[in-house]
Amino acid sequence: MAIEKTEALVLRTTDYSNTSLIVSMYTRDFGRVEVIAKGARRETSPYHAVLDLANRVQAVFYRHTHGQIHTLSECSLIDDYYGLRQDLFRFYAGSHVLELLSGLTAAEDTNPELFELAATGMEALSAGPEPGGSLLVFQTDLLRILGYLPVFFECASCGKDVLSARRVIFSPVKGGALCGGCARGISDGFGIAGALLKKLRDLSDLTPDRADAADLNAGDRKNLQLVLMRYFSCLFERELRTAKFVLGTAR
Repeated sequence: MAIEKTEALVLRTTDYSNTSLIVSMYTRDFGRVEVIAKGARRETSPYHAVLDLANRVQAVFYRHTHGQIHTLSECSLIDDYYGLRQDLFRFYAGSHVLELLSGLTAAEDTNPELFELAATGMEALSAGPEPGGSLLVFQTDLLRILGYLPVFFECASCGKDVLSARRVIFSPVKGGALCGGCARGISDGFGIAGALLKKLRDLSDLTPDRADAADLNAGDRKNLQLVLMRYFSCLFERELRTAKFVLGTAR
C-alpha cells in the first residue's frame, strides 16, 4: 500500500454506509480511480462541499495493491467552477464532460493530457465567453486523445475526398463521413453539409479556452452538437443521460 497525492476532478459520488461515500475521480497521475471517503456524509466532515461534483481537488489517498477502491486520506478544494452553477447550459455542459470522462476512460489508465484538457475545458465552461464552442472543442479533443476521432476529410470507407462535396453522409457506425457510393445501404447515416464537416474537423486543432477562434454561429454549434451526440450514442451504445439537456439548452 502506497500513499499518493494528485489533482483530480470529482466525477461521481455514491453513498456507502450511513457516513461514507465512494468517490469516482479523474486524476492527473492515475487516470480514473475510486476512493472511499470515510465519514464524508457527516455534517462535520472536512470533506463537506469539497467532494461536490465537478470540483477540482488535491487528493491524498492510500493506494491499495489489491482491490479497485482506495482510501481517501485528505482532500482540499482547488476550484469549484462556480460559473457552472449559475447558468443552465454551463451546468449541463459540465455534467456532460463528467459523463464522457466516466464512460470513455478505463480505470487507472493514466492520461495527463486528458486531465489537462478536462481541467481547461471545465474552466472555459465555467467562466469563458463561448461555452457552446468550448464544449465542442472539448468533445473533439477528447475523441482525438482517446483515438475515437471520426474521419472528417475523406470517406471513412474508400478514402475519397469528401470535404469538397456540398453534402455528405455521416455514419457513426462506420466512424465518419462517407461518399455517395459508400453511403448506399447505410442505415445509421445522416446528411451533413461539407462546409460544416470541415468546421468540425478544425475544432480538434483548438483548445477549449480558444473556442472563440472557431468560425461558428449559433446554428453551426447546435448542428455540430447533434452530430457529436449521435456519435457518442454509438460509442456508448445508448443515448447519453446529459444529451437531451445539452441539446435543449445549446446556444
